[in-house]
Order: sequence, then C-alpha cells, then structure tokens
Amino acid sequence: MIEKLFHSRWLYLTYIGLVLIVYRLTFSSFALSMQGWGYLLGEVVALAAAIMLIGLNKNNRQQLLALPPKQPYRQVTGRQLGQWFMILLLLQFLFDPAMFGFLSRGYAKLGPAFAEEVHTFFALPSLSDYSGLVITVIVAPIFEEILFRGVFLNVLTRYTDGFAVVASSIAFGIAHGNLIQGTFAFFCGILFGCAYLQYGLKVTIPLHMFMNGVLGTLADVAFVQLGLPNNTIAVVLGATFIIAAILWLVIRWLPRVRWSTNNWVTLGWLVISPTWIIYAIVAAE
Repeated sequence: MIEKLFHSRWLYLTYIGLVLIVYRLTFSSFALSMQGWGYLLGEVVALAAAIMLIGLNKNNRQQLLALPPKQPYRQVTGRQLGQWFMILLLLQFLFDPAMFGFLSRGYAKLGPAFAEEVHTFFALPSLSDYSGLVITVIVAPIFEEILFRGVFLNVLTRYTDGFAVVASSIAFGIAHGNLIQGTFAFFCGILFGCAYLQYGLKVTIPLHMFMNGVLGTLADVAFVQLGLPNNTIAVVLGATFIIAAILWLVIRWLPRVRWSTNNWVTLGWLVISPTWIIYAIVAAE
C-alpha cells in the first residue's frame, strides 16, 4: 500500500518534504543545543535520519544503490573550470556584500529587518575562528552535497534530471533560512546539480569547498581589506563583469536548457505540497 502511494507525484513530493522537515528538525536540535561538535553531530544524525526515511521506499533504495556511473574527474576540462569559476564569481558579486553584492545591498534597503538578514547571513568571516572555518569550508560542503545532490537529487531524477536539479536546489536554498541567502544558495545549487549529474560528488564537494573557502572567505576578507566594495573603479569593473557574464549565460547557456510542460506540472505539485511549505517555515525559524 505504501509503495503504491509513493507513485503519486503530489504524495511522493509531500513525502520528500516530510523527510526534509525531519532532517531540519534533527539537525537543529543538535546544532543549537550543543557547543563545538554539535554542528558535526547534527549533520551526521540528520543525514542518517534522512537516508533511513528515503530508504523506506523500495524505488528509492534501488535508485540509490544503482546510480549511473559518472565521468572521472580527470575529464573536467579547463574550459569547464573557467565557466564554473565565472558563474560562482557572478553569484558572489550579485549577493555577497563584501564582494559588491549589488542585489544584497538593494535588498537591505527595503527595511531594517532586511538589512539585518544581510548583515547576519553575509557577515565577514573571521580567519581566526578555526572551528567556524572547518564547519564552513569542510563539514558543511561534504554533508550538504551528500544530502542535497547525492540523495535528494538522485531520487528526484524519476521526474527528469532537469526537475531533479531545480527541486533539490529549492530544498538547498530553503535550508539556508532566509530569502536573500536562500536565493543565492538556490543558484549555487543549480550549478552544483548540473556538475553532479556529469561528475558526481567527487567534483561537487571540492567545488562547494572552493565556493565557501576561497570565494566566500578568503576573497571576502581580501576585498574588504583592499576597500574594493566602495571603490568606484572596482564597482564599475564588477558591474561590467556581471553584465558580460549574464549576457554569456543568456546567449550560450539558456538555449541549451530543456524544460518541459511536464516539469512545470511537477513543480506545481511541489509548490502546493504542505510539507514543503512547513519545511520552509521550519528552516526560517
């Protein structure tokens, strides 16, 4: 009976939303109530709980145990690395206030609450906070990639790869707890998801680590120390890069995207799923 229920798109996506709720609540209960190793323990226990619940469905178990082989990381070309770097830098310039953050600065002007969100979630990292750096650069990328790409993206490919990338990126964005950082994480998730489909976790985990460690930490500190966010010439160059990168994406990348009507229908079922709505509420608390 349970197996038959999971064949309905709405019920199946509601079931996935329930797993996300359990993951979030389990992680939060450890990370917020314990110091030091609480974050790591929360990630381990929450990931184990999510995998156990996902495994209740036989199709999920079969899908996770019979993953299609990915290309070896040695086949990643210099051109691909350059394109990934360009997209990640574009996202940093759009969202990270320490690296211009044009969208975040506009978002902060909507009111004190919005400004507080930007200040809290894009706070300048401290290079002397070693435990925080380990969590940001090593722990979070490993567990987030395993969960959102290795588990959720894989089981959602039953509805096409494109939908799986978008849906897992929505879940990844919601997990970050607020609109501005969630939007940033959503677009990062799209890139990580596309890279995962081709190369797997062996590429997305290092890519995520590079994003958090180099662009999100070292570059942040360097930009602020050099005064680039408030330098007129640097701002103009940053804006020029953004325009050029967006034009490149529109001209070269968007024509390759294939998004069917069926994907829109499935996405609609996701949006009206009560558990995904509850997951968003829980993540925002």
